[in-house]
Formats: sequence, C-alpha cells, structure tokens
Amino acid sequence: MFIERDAKRYIYRGIELDQELKSYEILERIKGNTLINNAAYETIRKELVEIFCKINSVANYEGKGRDDLGVEILLAAESVLREDRSVAVKRLALRIRESFSRFRGTFRKYEQCVELIDPQLRNNRDLVQSLLSFEDSWTKGKFFFLNPNITNLLMEFSHEVELLGMRYADVKEKMESMDADVFLTIPCMAILNSLKLKDERIYIFCDKPLDRLFEELKEKTKTISDKGYSIIERGLLEKESDERGMKEANLTKEQLDELINEIKRAAMVLQRSKPADWNLFIETAMDVF
Repeated sequence: MFIERDAKRYIYRGIELDQELKSYEILERIKGNTLINNAAYETIRKELVEIFCKINSVANYEGKGRDDLGVEILLAAESVLREDRSVAVKRLALRIRESFSRFRGTFRKYEQCVELIDPQLRNNRDLVQSLLSFEDSWTKGKFFFLNPNITNLLMEFSHEVELLGMRYADVKEKMESMDADVFLTIPCMAILNSLKLKDERIYIFCDKPLDRLFEELKEKTKTISDKGYSIIERGLLEKESDERGMKEANLTKEQLDELINEIKRAAMVLQRSKPADWNLFIETAMDVF
C-alpha cells in the first residue's frame, strides 16, 4: 500500500493543487479581480506545472520525459493570446493553454476515483495522452516564446508562408499534405526572404558554412528588384517566367538559373545544420492553413 501511495504522490498533490487553484479562481472572479499578474495565483500555478513535469519525467514513455518546462511558458503563451499575432503563433499558444487545462481535467477525473489509478503511471492511457500534449506544445513554447527574437521571426515567417499559400494553390496543397517537396521549398523561401528583406535572423538555425554562401548571395542579389525576386520565387517553385518579365527585372536566364541553384544549395545547408531546431521551426511555421 505504501509503495502505491508513494508512486501516486504526484497525482495526489496535483489534485490538491487543482482544487486550490479552482477555489482561488472562483473567489477572485466573484470579487471582480483579474488573475493577470496575480502573484498568489501564479505561485499555485507554478507548483502545479512543477507537478506536471515530475509526472512527465516518470510516466511519459512515448515522449522524452522532460522536466524543464516551467510556468513561464504558459505565461508567455497567455501574453501572445492577448496580442495581435500570426495564425501559427496563436495556434501554438492555444495548444499550450489547452494542454494545461487538459492536464487539470485529468486530475479532476482522478479525484472522483483515485483508487483506480494504476501505480505504474505510464499504464494510465488518459494520463499519458495528457503528458504527450503537454510535452509537445510546451517544448515548442519554450523554444519560441521565451526568446523574443525567435518569437518575432516565427510570427513574420509564418505570415510569409501563409501568403505563399495564397499566391500558389498547389504549394498550399503540398504544405497541407506535408509533401516531401515542401521540405526544400520552405527553406528556399526562407533564404530568398532573408535576401529580399536583408534580414539575417533565419541564420540562427545554421552554423558557419552558410556564412560564406549567404555573403556570396547577398553580393549577387544586391541590385535585384522586387520584380526580380518574384521571378526567382517562381523559378524556385519550378514555374515558368516570361521573357518580358525577366527583361524588365534585368535578369538573364543564366543569372536566374545560377541564383536558383545557389539558393537551393544554401537551403540544404540551412535545413541540415541544426535539423532538430529547424524542423521544429518549420513544423510550427507551416501551421497556418
């Protein structure tokens, strides 16, 4: 009996904290007080998230069992939801908030029949599902929301991805179905966008090998007009560009082919340099449709 009680101690404490949190929420709303920046409220939530992490570390056998996902991730997500942000950023923030509520809902379910909890916590399927949702969304939240530069980069680039889908219906379909072509198309668009806007933030996802490639591309594109960038975009998407448009953009076929090849080469380096971080970025940025 002691062993079972010891194995379930995190569940018992989570139930207690959820009850305490629920009572506090009801009381403060009756008083007409806001819960934003409420120190006492955040103290309870902080401990509850710590309990989530402890349970995750021992029971999430399908994930990584992370125990380093703090309440600051939830606070950042709630802040995002109060602001005007891109679709992808808001969807991630919603998943973080919903996973917090789902975990609390699991505790309330167990409150009704705590004796039925398997002391081997990983054998409780509903608990494991809550853990998977928690770890997945909060891992992304930690990566994207705790660094303002990365938050803004995600917001701006995901908006560009959305516009790309609006310009090309076939590209949108490929992104929705996660077609293999997308995993080269999107890094190409990231490189092209960084050149057009002279914005180098995307290179946090790569190491030194791309520095030289990017410098060469900057030199070759420094006189390219907006029309020229549109033609390069179409070329990267394997769509034909008319000769008149290329002439107006002062681009020869040879120049266009060379730029397309070099951008593709840089895109390959970008996606292979830090693949885990890059894949996380792309997966989140494409969640716009």
